[in-house]
Amino acid sequence: MPCSSDPDTVDFVQTIEDCFYIQHVLSPTRGDAVLNLVLSTDSDLVSNVNVIDQLGNSDRNMITFTIHFACEVYVSNRKIKDYIRGDYESMRTVLADINWDNFMSAPVNDCWDNFKV
Repeated sequence: MPCSSDPDTVDFVQTIEDCFYIQHVLSPTRGDAVLNLVLSTDSDLVSNVNVIDQLGNSDRNMITFTIHFACEVYVSNRKIKDYIRGDYESMRTVLADINWDNFMSAPVNDCWDNFKV
């Protein structure tokens, strides 16, 4: 039986090879063909690949496999402000009640000290 060599298939296979992907499913998943793909760039990333029974009326067999990976849990102590719950109306009221001409009439460093308090 001749192999399929349409341009899309050739491009797909070439991309798999160019990216150094490894196909982990080696047993047929539909008749004599391997249609299911489990690709990785590390041969140790995937193991225990098994072709099992069909699901319902499907003409393909299902596959199971184990992925081996490790990840570090990152705990951040950074505090994130919840601006949605801000009382912006009260802020507007407080800022509107300030006489800005008097407040900012001192030398720059004094104005900054007043402002940041």
